[in-house]
Formats: sequence, C-alpha cells, structure tokens
Amino acid sequence: MSTTRRDLLRLRTALLVVTATLFVGSLAAFTGVTSTAKAAAARTAPAVLEVMAARAALVRADSAAMTSFQTGQAKLVGPGAQYQNQIAIASQNLARVAEHNAAGESASRTLQLVEGLVVAYGRGIGDADASFRADGPTPLTVAALWYASGLMHGSDSGIVAQLDELAVAQRNALETELSEGWMNPAGSLVWLVPIVVLLGLLVVAQVFGARRFRRTLNPALVAATLLVLLVAGATSTVFFSQDRADVAGETLDKVVSQSKTQTDADALNGKRELEKVLAPQCGDCGESVSAFKAGLGGEASSGGDTVQREVASGATQVDDELDSADRSGFFEYFIPLGTVGIAALVLVGLRRGIDEYRYRAT
Repeated sequence: MSTTRRDLLRLRTALLVVTATLFVGSLAAFTGVTSTAKAAAARTAPAVLEVMAARAALVRADSAAMTSFQTGQAKLVGPGAQYQNQIAIASQNLARVAEHNAAGESASRTLQLVEGLVVAYGRGIGDADASFRADGPTPLTVAALWYASGLMHGSDSGIVAQLDELAVAQRNALETELSEGWMNPAGSLVWLVPIVVLLGLLVVAQVFGARRFRRTLNPALVAATLLVLLVAGATSTVFFSQDRADVAGETLDKVVSQSKTQTDADALNGKRELEKVLAPQCGDCGESVSAFKAGLGGEASSGGDTVQREVASGATQVDDELDSADRSGFFEYFIPLGTVGIAALVLVGLRRGIDEYRYRAT
C-alpha cells in the first residue's frame, strides 16, 4: 500500500471518528440542556410558585377568619366565604406541590406535615365557630382561635414556617437543576473540543490534497467545513438556553420575595384582628400572649391586589423564560442530520484520492 493512500485512510478514519464524537457530544449537550429547561418549566419552577401560592392562600384564609370573628360576622356566617375559598385554593396548590415536588423525600415529609397542620388548623377554626355561634366571644372561643393561630404562625413548626422551608427546598432543587450536568457551561466541552479538532483536521485534509493532488480546494471538504460551522452554530444555542434559565431563576427569586412580603403583611392583619378578639377576654394571659402582642409592629397589608397581579405577572414571565430556554425542534433534528452529512462529505471528498493511490507504491 502506498504511503499517500495510507495517510489518506488514516486521515479519513480520524475525520470519521471525530465526526462521530461530535454527533454524540453535540446531540447529548443539546438535548440535555433543552430537556432540563423543559423539566424545570413543567415541574420544578411550578413547585416553588405553588408553595408560595399555598402560603399566600392560607394566610389570607386566616386573616379572613380572624376578621370575621372580630367583627361579629362569624355569628351568622362563621369564618366566612373568603376563608372557605382560600382554604380550597391552598388545598389545590398543595396537591400540585405533591405532584411537582422535585426536592425528594424530605420535602414530601414536610408537605405531609403541612397538610396535617392544615387539617388541625381547620378543626381549631371549626371549634371557635361552634363556640362563637353558641355563646359569643367566650374564653373557649378565644382559646380555639389562639390555638389555630399558633398552628398557622408558629415561629418554628407552624404552617407558614414549614411552607417557607418547603419553598427553600424546591428552590434549591431548581438551582441544582439549572447549574449542574448539561446546564453547567463546562459541559459544552464535549462538543466544542470535537468542533475545533474536526475543523483542524479538515484544514489538514485540504492542505494535504493541495500538496499531493495539486488541487487548490476540495469542494466536498469545503462543504463539510461549512456544515461543521452550521452544526456548531445550532449546538451553541445551548448557551442561550443556559442564560435564559439563569434569568428565569433570578425572576423566580423576585416573585418569591414579592409574594413573601405581601403574605407577611396579610399575616400581620390577621394577627391584629386576633389581638382585638383577645383583648376583652385576656387582660393578662401570660408571656406568650404578651410576646404575641409585642410582635404586632410593622406595616399591615396594603395594595394587596396590585402585588398579587405583579406576582402573577412574574410567574408568567418565569414560564416564558424557561419556555424560551427550550430550543428543541428544528435544531434537535438538524444536529444529527448535519453530522451524518459531514461524514458523507468526508467520504466523498477523500474517496477519489484513496482510489487514485490504490495500486501506487508512493
């Protein structure tokens, strides 16, 4: 076998091996990034938003119930229609959190604890309702409301505190999802390196052909080079996807912060209404009640509808940003077809030279 033919065969083998590596690396990186963005949009980000929505609904339910007891409307309507509606909304949100949970078994246990506390809270409000309808704002009514409020707002183990813990767990799961694996920019080396090597080999093939066959350019290899650049451009959209996912995470943090601020203000409203119910029945009820009253400083809820609209708008923006990070579609099919085309063009471009030196000695 001639030296030239041997060199051409080796060059062809190297080009095909690197092309195959590019096929695997670029397709894996592209599908890995887009599937991660798709999963985050469909599951992980909604889990965070649903936790916050449940938190807001439960706090609004508590505020509505305490207001109903404080104004005396509970005599006729109990904790009220708004209380019932918000509890129903919270239950739906918690069910969706269970469906979308991305934070593992510990988050599932926290969610089960929250659901149990919500049931106990509902019993406390029900006991207060029964007592209030029968005898008005008696110590028994106040005790039931105090018990329910403790379940909702307890600093360490209350419903709101547990939901905060659950939201953090879901957000951490999203952060891991959007920063590790194929979402890590370092993962792009699996296709960037083959791109550089393949372009270098194609240049070597052109120079080799020009020297040995006195041809300025090999059209098939030129076409293969252009196709490599197109595949590189298609695969490089993963950088856009990674950027949009990062932006979505930042937007989500803003939404969570807005929701938490508004919900905390709503919670303060409910606590102040409870304090008004407590006052006539509890002049000196111990350190826990005194500490409760002392903690009623700060700004109560205002402009809640505006904030809720902003939160809803922010949640939609998160969805849009994660959807834009999912670049699957045309590129997902072009990348494998493009790399197959590169291999075909390499075979065509080198075939003539290999055939010419089939029986030569040099």
